[in-house]
Amino acid sequence: MTILTVTHVEDSWTAKAVHEALLREGAEVLSYEVDRIPAKFRMSVGNDSSGCVSHIEIDGRIVHADEITAVWHRRRNNAAPVTSVDLPDDMIQGILRESAASFDMAISLLPCFHLDDPAAVERARNRPFQLAVAAELGIDVPRTLTTNNPVEAREFIKSCDGRVVAKMLSSFGVRGEDNREKVVMTNRIEAEHLNQIESLSICPMTFQEDIPKALELRITVVGYEVFCAAVDSGLLAHGQTDWRRAHDELYRHWQPYDLPKQLRDNILRLLDRLQMNYGAIDVILTPEGRYVFLEVNPVGQFGWVQTSTHMPISNAIAGVLSGRLPRRVDIFPANFRTFSGVGSAALIGANQEVSDVG
Repeated sequence: MTILTVTHVEDSWTAKAVHEALLREGAEVLSYEVDRIPAKFRMSVGNDSSGCVSHIEIDGRIVHADEITAVWHRRRNNAAPVTSVDLPDDMIQGILRESAASFDMAISLLPCFHLDDPAAVERARNRPFQLAVAAELGIDVPRTLTTNNPVEAREFIKSCDGRVVAKMLSSFGVRGEDNREKVVMTNRIEAEHLNQIESLSICPMTFQEDIPKALELRITVVGYEVFCAAVDSGLLAHGQTDWRRAHDELYRHWQPYDLPKQLRDNILRLLDRLQMNYGAIDVILTPEGRYVFLEVNPVGQFGWVQTSTHMPISNAIAGVLSGRLPRRVDIFPANFRTFSGVGSAALIGANQEVSDVG
C-alpha cells in the first residue's frame, strides 16, 4: 500500500499527523511537494494506439503507477521560481504555469482513489454554489451578496439594518513588512467603510448578514465520520467577527459538540452533492438556537481541532486513504476510465521521506 501526498514545503504539521497515521496502517508514504517543481521534477507522458505511457521522477525515485493506491490532495502551492535562466517575467510565469499543468496531468493519470477528485475540489470552492446547494437541502444560510456594484452593496447593507460582514471568496493572503503571509479575514462593515464603497469597482467583495453567535462550530467530515467542535468566540472581543484573530487565546476553549441528527444528515447530503469525502464546515449556532451554515472548505485545516479536542481526525483520513474506512465517494476522476484496461505502463516517482516542515 503506497499513498502519495500532494503538498508543499511549508505545509503545517497536520500533514505529518496523517503521514504518521498512515505509517501505523502499514502504508508507504510518498510526499510530493509542489513548490519543488520544476527544478526537482521530471515527467514524460506519451500516447499511441496502445494507450498511454507516462512517468514521473523526483530525486531519482521511481514507482509504477499501479503501486500507488491513493492520492491525498492535501495542499497546493505555486511552483518554485525559476532562477537558473535570465528570461522576461512573462516567460517565467508561462514556464511555471506549464510546469503546474504538466504535473496535474501526470497525477491525473494515476488510476487510484483520490481524496478528493481535484475537479470536485475546485467546484466545491465556489462558495455561492455551496450556499445554494445548502439552502436547497434545507440548511439555514445567511443572506449573502457578492458584487462589484457599489449601489447594490449599499442597498444590501441597508436591507440588513447595517449589520453586515465582508469577506473574500478567494481567501487570498498578503505579505506584511516582515514578509510573512497574512490571511484576509472577515470584517464587520462600519460607517467609515461605506465612505470607501466605490472601491468595489476595483475589486468585488462578498457581503453577508452578520449572524449573532452563541457558539461557532467547526464540523470536519471524513468519509462517514463527522467530528464537530465548538467555541464561544465572544470570550474575546477581537475574536467575535472572525475567531481566527483570537486563535492563540481561544485554542484551548474548543470542545467536542454533539450535532443534531437532522443537521448532521444534511451536512453529509451536502458533501454527497459536492462529491466530496472530506470537508471542513463552518456553522454558527445563534442565541435562539438556529444553526446557520457559512461555508465548507474542501481542503480545510483540522489540526487545532484534533489537538484541542483529541478527536482522531488524522486517523480517519488515513483510514479513508488506506481503504480501512468506507468512502462516501469512491469514483475515480473521469479521465481514469480512458486508461483502464489498456495495459498502461505509467510510472510515478516521489521522494519517500515524510516532510516534517511545520
